[in-house]
Amino acid sequence: MVKTVLLIDDDTEFLYELCEMLKNCGYTVKASPTGCDVCQLALKTRPNIILLDLKMPAKSGFEIARELKENDKLNSIPILAITGAYLGNVDKRLIELCGMAGYLLKPFTPLDIISRIESYAH
Repeated sequence: MVKTVLLIDDDTEFLYELCEMLKNCGYTVKASPTGCDVCQLALKTRPNIILLDLKMPAKSGFEIARELKENDKLNSIPILAITGAYLGNVDKRLIELCGMAGYLLKPFTPLDIISRIESYAH
């Protein structure tokens, strides 16, 4: 079964590289460098999982996750936080409170991200 991944990250080089890697592994990938219209994009693409950068310029990944989880049509989609920043206990608790399934620290290997997608995506 081909899974659809929605990837949100403001680092366009990282976004492109991860999209290509996931496509080469058989995933359908939709991507956005902003968090502005994530709910609309998610409603349109119906992803099996959302990979969401926490450090975004317009809205934080925490705000985006909260918006997704407040939408009755989207709240069952697992969200995996991806970040290059150190995560302290407060950040880890915020990830839980925002309804995210988990997190992955950059840099990660292709095997890391694929195993997480497979374990969270339905």
